[in-house]
Amino acid sequence: YGKALELFHLAAELGSTVAHHFIGVAYLLGIGIQAEKGKSLYHLQLAAIGGVLESRYALAAQGYNSGNLQLAMKQLTRGRAG
Repeated sequence: YGKALELFHLAAELGSTVAHHFIGVAYLLGIGIQAEKGKSLYHLQLAAIGGVLESRYALAAQGYNSGNLQLAMKQLTRGRAG
């Protein structure tokens, strides 16, 4: 996973919102790296702002799972452009 994450970070630096999504998921689930909620949220938010709907759903799920239903609903009802 190390090489994949390295390449995703490079792609994110070049502006790929999809790369931010995959980095966020890796931090969320601890895939190939230590799970870190803050870093996960950062990357998922960048991806969601960039229009990656899967990131918006992941953020909504995190809000729901943490009991923040307002955040969950906000993510699910936002437009595609953030």
